[in-house]
Amino acid sequence: MHKRISIMGCVLTAVALLVMLASVAPANALPNFAVGVNTNSVWTWGWPAGATVILTIDDPTTPTNPGYESDPKTAPPDGEGFGFDLGSFDVQPGHYVELTDGLTTEHHTVMDVALTWVDYDDDIVYGTAPSETEVGLVIIETHFPYIEHFKDDAATTADTEGNWHVDLGAMSMGYNIIPGMGIEAKWTDNEWDFTSFSWDPTFNVGVTSDDVWTWGWPAGATVILTIDDPTTPTNPDYESDPQTAPPDGDGFLFDLGSFDVQPGHLVTLSDGMTNVPHEVTNVSVTCASAYTGILTGTAEPDTVVWVDNGHGQNEQVTADEDGNWVAGPFSPHDLYEGGSAQQRDQVQNGTLISWSFADEFCVSIPVEIDIKPGSDPNCIKVSKKGSTPVAILASVALDVNAIDVSTIQIDNDDVPGGGIACVKSSTKKDVNKDGLPDLVCHFSTPDMDSAGLLVDGNTLYITGTLTDGTTIIGSDIINLAGGPYCF
Repeated sequence: MHKRISIMGCVLTAVALLVMLASVAPANALPNFAVGVNTNSVWTWGWPAGATVILTIDDPTTPTNPGYESDPKTAPPDGEGFGFDLGSFDVQPGHYVELTDGLTTEHHTVMDVALTWVDYDDDIVYGTAPSETEVGLVIIETHFPYIEHFKDDAATTADTEGNWHVDLGAMSMGYNIIPGMGIEAKWTDNEWDFTSFSWDPTFNVGVTSDDVWTWGWPAGATVILTIDDPTTPTNPDYESDPQTAPPDGDGFLFDLGSFDVQPGHLVTLSDGMTNVPHEVTNVSVTCASAYTGILTGTAEPDTVVWVDNGHGQNEQVTADEDGNWVAGPFSPHDLYEGGSAQQRDQVQNGTLISWSFADEFCVSIPVEIDIKPGSDPNCIKVSKKGSTPVAILASVALDVNAIDVSTIQIDNDDVPGGGIACVKSSTKKDVNKDGLPDLVCHFSTPDMDSAGLLVDGNTLYITGTLTDGTTIIGSDIINLAGGPYCF
C-alpha cells in the first residue's frame, strides 16, 4: 500500500482552508458554516457547547427531500468549529444546505463560484460566478508543516458574462503567489454563511516506489507529468499519458513504470494553466532498527526531514553537518510495518522515501569510533606483539550491548568481511565521558601490520552487526609512531 500523506506532513487541505476562512468571518451572534463545493465538506462554528447539530442538503431538482442527512454531531465548547464529510454525496451549486440543533437553524444556497486559473507569472487569479456577483478571495501563505498566516483577502465582482479576476500583483502591497499557496474563492450570503472553492495542486514523489501521487487539482483538469534529468541532453526524459483529475480535489497516481526517479530530477505537473515543479531531494532511510527503535538516514546537511514511523508517531529532525539524521526511539514493534521520511519544498511538494523490513531496507547504522581512545593523533607503533584498542562509542542511536562482538572487524574498507577480528572486548568504560558505556575492542597489532593496514595517514574502518542483523560502520584515521604527526 502506498503511503502518500503522513500526519506529520500536515499538508494544506481544503478543510484547513475552511477553518482559516471561518477564523476571519465577521463576528455575529449566530452559528455559521462554509460549504466546500469542490471538497464535499461543510465546516461550521459558533454553536452552543453540547448542542446536537444535524446537517441536511436538498437538491431541488429531485423529488427526494432531503437528498442528504448527516448523523448528529455534538458541538464542542467555546464555539469551536467542527466538520461534516459528505462522503460520496456530491454537493452542487443550487443545493440548499441547512444546519440545525432544534432551536437554531442556519441555511445557505450553494453558489456557482469557482477558481478556473491561477497565473503565477503575473500574480492574477481568475474565476467564475453568477453575473455581477461579489466574490471574496483569500490567499493563505504556508510554511510546511503548519499554516502560518493569512496574507490578505480581496473582493471583486463578476462581470456580466460571469467572469472575474483579481490582480494580486497590482494591489497596494503587491503579492507574489506561488504554487502551493492556499487560494480560496468564496461567496457569502447575508447571514455570513458561504460557499467556498479552493485551489491547491500538490504532489509527492515516491523515490522508492517510482511513482507520483498528486491531489488538489480542479475537477476534470487534464494533468500531465514530466521529469527532466539535468545530466542528459533529453528534456523531458519522461512524459506521462494525460490523466483527468477526479472531482473534489481527490488524489490520483502516476506510476512511472521502468523509469527510475532520482535525486536532482525536476518533476513537473501541469494542466496547461498551472505548472507545479519540484526538484527531488537526496533524502534516504539507512536503517530502521527493531532492537533500538531508532531510524537513521541521510539528507543534505542542515536540512529538515519529517519522519513517520507508520503508526501515527511523527518526528521532525535535522540532518547534521555530515548529512546524517536520527529519529526515535519509537516502539520497535511499530517499525515492522514500515513508514516514511520526506522533505518538502517551499510550496509543500515533497520527496518521499518509504521503507519496511519486508523490503530489507535496513542498510547500516553509522557509528562513531575512536582508535586508541584519548590520543590525538592516533599514533600506533608497529611491533611484533601487543594490540591496538578501538572504542565504538555509544549514542542515542546505539546501545553497544546490542553489538554482536564476534562480527566486529577492522579493515581498510567499509565492506564487512575479510578484516582483522576483535580479540578482546569490554563494555565497562565510558571513554568519551558522555555517561554511556562504550565498547572497546582490541585488535592484534602484528596482524594489522601483516594485512597492510598500518600506513601513516590511513583511514581504517570498523564493521559489524547488531544482534538483529543491522550493520554498523565507523571510521578513524591512524598515524605511525616516528612519522611527521607523532613525536
